[in-house]
Amino acid sequence: MCTRRFRILVLAIVSIVFVFAPGAGLPGDDDKDGVDVDPKRIDDAIDKAVAWLKSKQKDDGSWESDGSDHTKDFQMGYTALVTFALLKGGLKPNDPVINRAFASLEEQELKKTYDVSCYVLALEARYAPPLPKASEKDEKKKKKKSRTIPYEEQMQRNWHGKARPKDRKKMQELIDWLLSKRTETVWRYPGGYGSDVDNSNTQYVLLALSAGRRCGCKIPVECWGKTAEYFIKAQEKDGPKVKPFVVPAADWPIAKLKKIQKKFLKKLHTARRKAELEKACSPKKRKEAEEEEKKDKGPRTSAIDPKEYGLGVEQHEMKARGWSYIPGFKRNEESKKDEKFTGSMTTSGIASLVICKAALELNPGAWRGMRKDVNQAIRDGCAWLAHNFSATSNPKGGNRNYYYYLYGLERAGVLSCCEKYGKHDWYNKGAEAILGSQLADGCWPDSNNFSGPTANTCFAVLFLKRATTPLIGSPDERIIWTGPGRKKGK
Repeated sequence: MCTRRFRILVLAIVSIVFVFAPGAGLPGDDDKDGVDVDPKRIDDAIDKAVAWLKSKQKDDGSWESDGSDHTKDFQMGYTALVTFALLKGGLKPNDPVINRAFASLEEQELKKTYDVSCYVLALEARYAPPLPKASEKDEKKKKKKSRTIPYEEQMQRNWHGKARPKDRKKMQELIDWLLSKRTETVWRYPGGYGSDVDNSNTQYVLLALSAGRRCGCKIPVECWGKTAEYFIKAQEKDGPKVKPFVVPAADWPIAKLKKIQKKFLKKLHTARRKAELEKACSPKKRKEAEEEEKKDKGPRTSAIDPKEYGLGVEQHEMKARGWSYIPGFKRNEESKKDEKFTGSMTTSGIASLVICKAALELNPGAWRGMRKDVNQAIRDGCAWLAHNFSATSNPKGGNRNYYYYLYGLERAGVLSCCEKYGKHDWYNKGAEAILGSQLADGCWPDSNNFSGPTANTCFAVLFLKRATTPLIGSPDERIIWTGPGRKKGK
């Protein structure tokens, strides 16, 4: 009898651990759209995480790995990643913690593509407009004029107007170093491990090159074209059909979407100013507005109908086609996992191709003949995420790199301009899962002893802040592009 009771108790404990572990099917993987996550919960979680990260800074201004042995040689990367997350999380650019961090980075040797890429992101973020708190309304902002200026443009203005000569020089130096480490195709760890490609390293380099392009750094045009060709070839060759949905960054030219965004923001600003004047003059309007404000928390969501701006809406066939870590690489039996098509690597492929497309549109001749393939690859990558969606595990990758995957989900969503992958609201589902797994001290745990709590906490903060610089849209103005299968405001 005792043995039987003991077995039941063990099974119960195992069940509880399984249910509440990352990747075990927590609420957020179902198909129903949930209620928006409370913005105050998000703000509180970020504040706790920022405090925890600050507490882990060493006397010399750096942070060190608390992950597996493989990560111990990435001190610059950890320092740059934490600096980037703290700036995006709300720390002031002149905070003593940030000043010590940059002083430490300046003293360290450039060795790894991850490290240098994160350094670039942190350097640009030092001059970026602060991201709003999740619960902050744009009416409360002092600089109302900025409402009509797209966020990416604000980033560029800040860098060109405020960056110190020392930092401008450092930015170009870091970009030149990254460009010098490109293999015949893309990027790998310097020295490599038997392969000259690596979709994860490449993604981080492209995020850095995108930042460098905004900051006016010189980047060869052929770099974007060759990288796009690589990702097209590296994508899964076929996959199941997926019900079509709008993928703005693939369905229309990014340059046109930017022009539409400017017109839309000006139109929206005019409408809001009119509403504010009506509210000030009419008690009835004021009461109605106050009632709306009680319901309306956090960033606004607005719908744009492309037809109103002269863009056609076409239903494109979509197939779920993803990416792996190192395509076709078979070093040994263990490395077969490198060939698996996973969520984390599929987000890398989407983000990388959108970044390349945005740069190639400025040089049309550089991608003549592959425009259609680039767009379909982005579209099908988003279809893969819709078909295999999870907010509680790395699809087809399990618990491994879970928080890294979530940050990738944010990057792919922001850059592709997809507020949903099919019917999946990636931000609300991901935020709910992240908030549910934060520890009492403010960090996020490492379930498989790989990247460590420090990196995972950075990834969680970057997801919650929607920290990726959007090509279209703004951190406090989420835009839904309507089209096939999507109604205005939905």
